[in-house]
Amino acid sequence: MGLAKLVDRVAALGGPSEPAAGRRLLELLLQALTAELHPPDRAPLRAGLPQQLHPGLEGGYGPALEPLDALLSRLSAELALEAGAALEQASIAGRAVGELLSADGRRQLIRRLPDGLGALLELPEPAANTGRRQVQRVTPRELPRPRLAAGRPGSEHPLSEAVADRTQSGAVGGPDVARTAHTLGGYSDERDRQGESLATGAPGSKRGLGDAER
Repeated sequence: MGLAKLVDRVAALGGPSEPAAGRRLLELLLQALTAELHPPDRAPLRAGLPQQLHPGLEGGYGPALEPLDALLSRLSAELALEAGAALEQASIAGRAVGELLSADGRRQLIRRLPDGLGALLELPEPAANTGRRQVQRVTPRELPRPRLAAGRPGSEHPLSEAVADRTQSGAVGGPDVARTAHTLGGYSDERDRQGESLATGAPGSKRGLGDAER
């Protein structure tokens, strides 16, 4: 990638829209990086950056006490940025540079740079897949034919439970059973009275059947 495309990339990420300001932002970042790296450790930058920026990689080694703060102070002074905006612009330039580096070269630089500066070269995580989930169409199966023991079609209660439901209204056994029991009870009482009469003789008699036979 040439310098012009790199500057355009910085602008697309939210950096300065003026090419001169975008190039100056990149130069200030590279000066801060090279000051923290020994010359052999700058190889990934030389391999990925345009030739026009290589002169900025020849600076001497001179680590700063607070390298990130030093970079932000220079950005604020030269580009007339507030502290928050300076950090944002430094992150944009760092990302644009990090995109030009190989994965191994980027990891090597991040490992050897101070934490604040190395983090500027990190790339954002890929966005998660937000596509719609495919809904599986389910074909309803044919319902089995109801069996006698299963009760009414569509009912969850078996036939025995249905019968029990019908017989639980009112007295135990239901109205029909109660009427049947009453009829049978009356018939039983009648038979008991007839048996008593046979045992005691004719109505109004003082002798029972046994006395009559004697």
